[in-house]
Amino acid sequence: MIGKNCEFCEKEFFKYPSYFKKRAGRFCSRKCNLKNNSILWKEKNPILGIDNSGMNNPMWGKRGFNFNPDGRPRKDGYFRVSVGHGKRLLRHRLLMERKLGRTLLPHEIVHHKDGNNKNNIIDNLEIITQSQHIEKHREQLLLARNIRR
Repeated sequence: MIGKNCEFCEKEFFKYPSYFKKRAGRFCSRKCNLKNNSILWKEKNPILGIDNSGMNNPMWGKRGFNFNPDGRPRKDGYFRVSVGHGKRLLRHRLLMERKLGRTLLPHEIVHHKDGNNKNNIIDNLEIITQSQHIEKHREQLLLARNIRR
């Protein structure tokens, strides 16, 4: 076995001669090799010394290129908007909450009078109960079936 000093920790280590033929044999362990590579990487990358966290980040306070203040449409056609920190609401419910000045109760349904869920004008929205909502849509469904026949 051949003895050699590690280039990182300077500890003496012993390996077979074939180890030095196949590999560089500069470090006593993989850990020392990785630490050495980390130091070399930091020396070659001057941006590493700059603190880009929080308000120092150039993107601080900016929105992504795909941000839409009106919200993003869901598959069912309703728009979902971000409110506060990570909280998301349906746009028509948010508009009704702002009109009433309070949060909506879970059993309150915001109904689009004209049936167009993209039309979020406040005059087109009304608060009804679940049973009233089912009844309104049943009437619309029956009317649509009679028209088709």
